[in-house]
Amino acid sequence: MGVHLTRALIERGDLVCGIYHPDTSAGELQRACPRARISAVDILDERCLRDFLKRVRPDRIYHLAAQSHVPTSWKNPTDTFRVNVIGTLNLIEAAGRRKNPPRMLLVSSGDVYGNAAAVKGPIKETSPINPLNPYAASKAAAEWMGRILAAKKNIPLVCVRPFNHIGPGQAPSFVASDFARQIALIEAKRQKPDILVGNLEAQKNFTDVRDMVRAYILALEKARAGKVYNLCSSKSYAIREILDILISLSTVKPRVVQEGSRLRSSWSNVIKANSSLFTDLTGWKPRYSIRQTLEDILDYWRERVRSDE
Repeated sequence: MGVHLTRALIERGDLVCGIYHPDTSAGELQRACPRARISAVDILDERCLRDFLKRVRPDRIYHLAAQSHVPTSWKNPTDTFRVNVIGTLNLIEAAGRRKNPPRMLLVSSGDVYGNAAAVKGPIKETSPINPLNPYAASKAAAEWMGRILAAKKNIPLVCVRPFNHIGPGQAPSFVASDFARQIALIEAKRQKPDILVGNLEAQKNFTDVRDMVRAYILALEKARAGKVYNLCSSKSYAIREILDILISLSTVKPRVVQEGSRLRSSWSNVIKANSSLFTDLTGWKPRYSIRQTLEDILDYWRERVRSDE
């Protein structure tokens, strides 16, 4: 998301200043977006955040920083909470010190709703939240605490709840990218013709990351501060359907093998979600079909596998 959003903002003429964790690298972002000004700042260090904002003086902040991998949140719920909740509060505290606080987008998650089986009809912003994993719980806490603190500090904050978004460049720890990477390796004869999977029956709402980028930009331009908006496509897919489309796009027919370690102890099941509150306000609608998105993901991993040879 960071790479796609940065590229879109630069293409429209914005000066983009971003941060990355000091223990990681900005290499991929810097290579893809050389005009972006990227600094090593830990979101858990409020003083460094304050100094960074004082230096770059932003008029808009897109807050994407998070520990967003559900299995990792089960392994380390404490760090997930610290990054997602305390990190968010640190950023709002730092932004609130500015004379003219910047407009801010707080990215929550559609995962806060939990299992849609408990919801009658499509999931709306008024549907009850019911987090089923530490990641979702941390996002719910960050959302509520963030909105309370931003209001107190007069920060015009817009909160969005994006459902699953996928696209080229996503890490292989996420399902569509994982499947595409395995297929690319099988095509290159660098993995035996078995594709390892987890639960294929879960229903998820998938949106192309490039469509989600447009939604984020529109949210800061047109959405009302203090409000929460769902961001999603109009259709959900079983994970099995995602796998079937990717295999149909490939040159191989791998054997599908379910692996116990890939089965989650708790997962949210999204049958149908509703983003009409946002689409009616902004006119946003997804442009990419699920097949085009998956084809682009597979082509991305084919190129990565070739470059690693």
